[in-house]
Amino acid sequence: MSIEEASSDGQTRQYCFAHDEARIGWCDVGNLESEQFEHDENLGVKEKSSLRNFGFRIQVGDIVVCLKTVKTIQAVGVVTGPYVYEETVPVGVREDYVHKLQVHWLATGLNLDITSINGGKQLTLQTVYRLWNMSWPNLQKALTDANIELRGLDLRKRDEQFPYVLVIDEINRGNVSRIFGELITLLEPSKRAGAAEALSVTLPYSKTKFSVPSNVYIIGTMNTTDRSLAGLDVALRRRFEFEELMPDPDALKGVVVSEGGLSVNIAELLRVMNERIEALLDRAHQLGHAYFMELREDASRARLAQVFKNRVIPLLQEYFFDDWERIAWILNDHRKPAGQRFVQKHGKSLDVLFGENHGVQAVDKRWCLNPLAFDALASFAGVIDAGTMGSAMVAKAPEQDAKTADIVN
Repeated sequence: MSIEEASSDGQTRQYCFAHDEARIGWCDVGNLESEQFEHDENLGVKEKSSLRNFGFRIQVGDIVVCLKTVKTIQAVGVVTGPYVYEETVPVGVREDYVHKLQVHWLATGLNLDITSINGGKQLTLQTVYRLWNMSWPNLQKALTDANIELRGLDLRKRDEQFPYVLVIDEINRGNVSRIFGELITLLEPSKRAGAAEALSVTLPYSKTKFSVPSNVYIIGTMNTTDRSLAGLDVALRRRFEFEELMPDPDALKGVVVSEGGLSVNIAELLRVMNERIEALLDRAHQLGHAYFMELREDASRARLAQVFKNRVIPLLQEYFFDDWERIAWILNDHRKPAGQRFVQKHGKSLDVLFGENHGVQAVDKRWCLNPLAFDALASFAGVIDAGTMGSAMVAKAPEQDAKTADIVN
């Protein structure tokens, strides 16, 4: 960023440094938020780019530098507020410098050569543009090496105290070896910056040295039940610690769906279904509590029916390859009254279709969902226990005690 021309007296620039702000000119374009300047034929490509950068692209938290020469900078700051248009400028500021950003200047009065950390390139005369070849860690190191103190920021203390975490969701959906590349070696504790066997690599584009500090942590999530995805090979596994995260019914503690004198404890519902899935399939295919989390905000029978119809039952279909008999076992349908069963047989009997002496030995696989079951809370309560009024289902209390009836946990 350039604040005033290098040949100017620098009064506006010094005002900005003293009052923690950055300003640029072009008062004729008006408020940048109106975007009218985009249609101004008197503005060149670089002018419009500078206005876009200043008005829209620079975000709170971004690092800005104020150039001094084509090789050096004279100030470093961090943006602390959004773009502001000031039609009337303060005393000490040029009349045309109406566009303002709030900037906390960390250091001013510098004469720091940044050519080496800017990919060997010189700075240009464009007012506001992004330095694509330079990063904050490299600038931070250059400032530290030059013994430049930053106002209100202790870089060494900050880096020692705080960990930096990178989360990669569904990491095994990609080619993990290609994702990390040479980085996979640098992740080892003994190869990190500052360690006895520290290693670094040269980045292909910037040609700068790169290493991984000890306070960087990478967390990768993966669904091990999805067999269509590749697992991690041994070379990758030894660089990570593995922690299993199983469904947590306690996350649904206190979530109860009530209707017509019946109540369903959702945590117990999840626990019972997962016990059956573990017995019929394996523990890795248990239902996650996330499927039911929306019930914490809307604990209604209609929402519960939507969760079962659109999420739980389709997932069970995938798990059991449309083996509806096993799906019915998970839902406890074989012990519920016919009207409360989610899964039911349909169509004519084999005797009607083929005659009494048909000799057909095939298993009848004709099943369908019973839409009426989703309209009754008793259907969901029966998933837990179809024969008793236990922890998931409470009978309607007598009229005089209806207000004091409690749910049994």
